[in-house]
Amino acid sequence: MSRLPLPVQKKILALRESEGLGRKAVAERLGVTEKE
Repeated sequence: MSRLPLPVQKKILALRESEGLGRKAVAERLGVTEKE
């Protein structure tokens, strides 16, 4: 990451992670894995 302050970097990482978890949860709910 470029010269973002650390709190901002952490916030962005947390957002990306929660987005990923959200997608995964939705996929699991639909009974679909991302690999298929």
